[in-house]
Amino acid sequence: MIDPDSITRRQILAGLGGVGIGAAVLGSATYWPRTDEPAVRTDDDETTVHDAQRGDGPPEPPEPEDKSHEISLEMPKKDGERFNSNSVSFDHDAFQVCNRGTREADVWIDADAIENDRGEPAIRFYRDGDLSAYVDDPKRAVTLEPDTCLRIGLLTRTFGVAAETRLLETVSVRTDRTP
Repeated sequence: MIDPDSITRRQILAGLGGVGIGAAVLGSATYWPRTDEPAVRTDDDETTVHDAQRGDGPPEPPEPEDKSHEISLEMPKKDGERFNSNSVSFDHDAFQVCNRGTREADVWIDADAIENDRGEPAIRFYRDGDLSAYVDDPKRAVTLEPDTCLRIGLLTRTFGVAAETRLLETVSVRTDRTP
């Protein structure tokens, strides 16, 4: 046993430091930050994705050094992990896609949305605030000039879908730069 009168200040600080490090290790092991929001990704080095700028007009390109290739997508009408079932909701400014290349690019959104009970995708992506201008198919691709951005909206239709159902896992921004 250690004689309490012989403990030095250094031994006390070393002991407290060890306890602090141990607590930090345990804390990081038990708390692993995780988002349940779907990810929006692009694999094209010349195409970037960004949180949407709220407001009217065409989106301004983010700073040139902002080369984001993945963001988390905030879903509309979300209450914890539940969605309003049997409803329609939309967000005209879900995110934006920017062409950072030197050539034009055809851009579309590829997502793994589930179907609602009407046989239609529970999630649809559209452009520039126009609910009928879908961009979720290569046939509906939008041509982006260099250094321009496109507002992407999100339409959610949850008819017949249980409120706790995950509607979407990933969203991929696809590009075609062939002349």
